[in-house]
Amino acid sequence: MVIDGQGHDINGTNASGSFGVYSTVSGTTVRNIRINNLVHGVYFLGADGGTILNVSANSTYTDGTGMLISTSANFNQIINSSGTTINGRAIYIYSSSSCNITGSNGTSTESSGVFLSTNSLNNQIINSNGNSNTGPGCYLYSGSNYNRVINSSCAAAGALGIGILLSGSLHNNITNSTGSAPIGQAGIYLYVSSNYNQLADSTALSSTGYGLYLLNSLSNNITGGFASSNYNTAVNLTNADLSILRNITINSSTTCINVSATSGLNSFFHNKLYNCSTYVNNRKTVDANLNMFNTSVGGTAQGNYYGNIAAVAIGDLSGDGYGDSGAVYPYDSGEAEWVGWGADYGPIMNLYSCANITMNNTFYFLASDIPSWTGLTCFNITAENITLDLQGHYINGSNTTNTYGVYSNKFNTTIKNGIISNFASGIYFHKPASNGLILNNTIYSTFLFGPTDTPNGSAIFSGVGAYTFHRIINNTIYTNSSIGIQVGTYNNNISGNFINSTGTGMFTRGQNNRWTNNTVYVSSASYPSLNLYGSYDTVEDNTLLQTGINGIALLESFSDTYNITQNTIEANCTGASVCTGVRIWYSGIWGTQTGSRYSNNKISGYNYGIYIFDPGLLPGRSVFENNTITAERYGIW
Repeated sequence: MVIDGQGHDINGTNASGSFGVYSTVSGTTVRNIRINNLVHGVYFLGADGGTILNVSANSTYTDGTGMLISTSANFNQIINSSGTTINGRAIYIYSSSSCNITGSNGTSTESSGVFLSTNSLNNQIINSNGNSNTGPGCYLYSGSNYNRVINSSCAAAGALGIGILLSGSLHNNITNSTGSAPIGQAGIYLYVSSNYNQLADSTALSSTGYGLYLLNSLSNNITGGFASSNYNTAVNLTNADLSILRNITINSSTTCINVSATSGLNSFFHNKLYNCSTYVNNRKTVDANLNMFNTSVGGTAQGNYYGNIAAVAIGDLSGDGYGDSGAVYPYDSGEAEWVGWGADYGPIMNLYSCANITMNNTFYFLASDIPSWTGLTCFNITAENITLDLQGHYINGSNTTNTYGVYSNKFNTTIKNGIISNFASGIYFHKPASNGLILNNTIYSTFLFGPTDTPNGSAIFSGVGAYTFHRIINNTIYTNSSIGIQVGTYNNNISGNFINSTGTGMFTRGQNNRWTNNTVYVSSASYPSLNLYGSYDTVEDNTLLQTGINGIALLESFSDTYNITQNTIEANCTGASVCTGVRIWYSGIWGTQTGSRYSNNKISGYNYGIYIFDPGLLPGRSVFENNTITAERYGIW
């Protein structure tokens, strides 16, 4: 049977016992119709295999329903339809199974938006909304088992409301759905004997109530998603046992997780707890039924992330991302943010915001982007043997003076895998830092560089003085009026970097540094690709491309003792007054002159291949050999 309203209305008078459409016949289809002011808009009683499609059913009758699927009315479909009521259930499935509610909306002022009751099994609520004021947005009640709520939103606006409520219902699956009750009791509430349910990637929100609430329910599995309460506990367990809560982002201005003294054998791990005055309040005392705050994988404890972890004296010696050492290890009531019993033996060492890093011998991992840091230094490292893995995330500063993406003045700092932009210096190693590693980062700098030997205006800046053995490897740098890499220290290895700059590509005042396999493109008429102001450096296998005046500039070095070999130095500056591949300018006048070697370089596109500004000052033992030079005026002048 097909009833097609073709967009027309059925309007009733709220007479007792009235129906818009009533069927006890299998295979009934009701479509394209608006039904108003009857007790039940559409009522299938024991009618199997029917379809309600594109129907609007509104009831203002006391306890009236928009759509009622009742008493073994199985395998029915409610599609792209809406039910609206005052104090009855808007969309109501009673003691019926294997029905689907898809793309539909149920709205009730005083009752439930979507209501499944009394042994309603294997139903699905998909891409639908349930809304209420004082009642639950979506309510699974009394033996409503094995149902699925998928990609749906259930909200309760009033003070007594609950977003999603399960009561006495088992083995249900709530996936990628939201339960919200801004001023109500709870966003998602598993109440009295609601056991063996699964919540996956779902959101539980409240402002004054609990985000997620388990009461007298056991063996639930809650994975992923978000639980939040502005002014109450985000996750609350009362008389709730044997549940697993993992991979949940938990946020509250008060308590993140509260576990009653009568709740035991619950497991919490891989959760992110932040912005809470108390991260854990575990009231369960020491007995055989302790709650656990970490799992174990391959013998390694893996716990939760706590928002203050960077300020806690817990370290990660193994580099697996989980705390395993330190003066206050494990994370427990020794921290003010943990109340009661238990401990986390594997707190996650992730970072989600800028931090001061003060714990020696520790690995840290950035787990999210930091798009708008307005302070000075984002990551301030004042501890030894630190690895900061930015894991492909970016940090973005305010582009003001003395702002640094990452700063370290300690031994053996590693900074890797990040994207850093809009700081006066992206990464700054300050004396007495040594043995650092800057690896595989992308840095954007637009801060106008000032005097050399200062970090402002250098994408990467390695101090000044005899602080040594840094490695700057495989970074990508884009600068506008800034220096790409500035090194004022000794015995560093700068290798495999790519620099695109309108300022100087690379600059050094240090000694004994190795510059190898770098590619530098400078699109400026004023700045060189590599400016050498020190001595004893090796410059090998680099590709230096230019529109400017100098590929390599040697300026007033301490002693002219360079090994410059096998570089490709190219420009397109035909017609310029002085445009040089290698410019030797007052080189060697400050120290013992032992001579440099310039060999096997390929120089082209300049009007001077190698330009010696004052040959009288050039050490006599310098060697020029096997260079291939194509120049507009002179190969060597």
